[in-house]
Amino acid sequence: MTATTPDANDVLMGGGGAPTAKFEHPGTTIGGRIVAPPRAHQEREYDPRNPGQGKVKTFPSGDPIYGLTVDVQTQLRDASIEDDTGIRRIYVEGKRLKEAVRNAVREAGADKLESGGELHVTFTGFGQPAGAGINPPKEYTARYVPAAQAQLMGGGQGQQPDQFNSPTPAPQWATSEQGAVNTTTGELQQQQAPPASAPAAASGPTPEAIAALRAAGVDPATVYPGFTG
Repeated sequence: MTATTPDANDVLMGGGGAPTAKFEHPGTTIGGRIVAPPRAHQEREYDPRNPGQGKVKTFPSGDPIYGLTVDVQTQLRDASIEDDTGIRRIYVEGKRLKEAVRNAVREAGADKLESGGELHVTFTGFGQPAGAGINPPKEYTARYVPAAQAQLMGGGQGQQPDQFNSPTPAPQWATSEQGAVNTTTGELQQQQAPPASAPAAASGPTPEAIAALRAAGVDPATVYPGFTG
């Protein structure tokens, strides 16, 4: 994890910031609603002996190389993190990831990342290494939804993946001469005969009952055994 200037409220309240979004396996997607203004920081070389404290990165000119951090609300939960809210910090560093996010912003018709928008990043696989003994670079794609659009959509883009698992609504039915019709699918459900246990008048079925059964295409004898009318 690359070091960045801590948030003032993190310092005040004793927090260490959001857990880092980890893109460990190809196909991993992490994203959601952006919950705080993105922040810039100078990138550092990775030092396995002292993570986050490696040598700062600069261009050949000596100018600093900057990355940014974006905190997003996800549906992820880690039992090892106390009071995990699902917020994850995406470190947008390196040429490929910055290019993927930049393209996503442009494709969305926006000119920047902003709070209330949505950012989703996918680790797609590995590229070609720059040379022998060099680790292959990670490749990414990204998708961005501007804040105004995300608000119109009810923030649904960030509700992953539970939003897609909502129960199927109960069908609504309307009656017709042929039977009951599902007003959503148009499915026709023929009227069912009354259960055989339904009580009948002591003198036998009424003419109205017989007429109703015949109108529904039901043989009265199947409901009233012995009926021969």
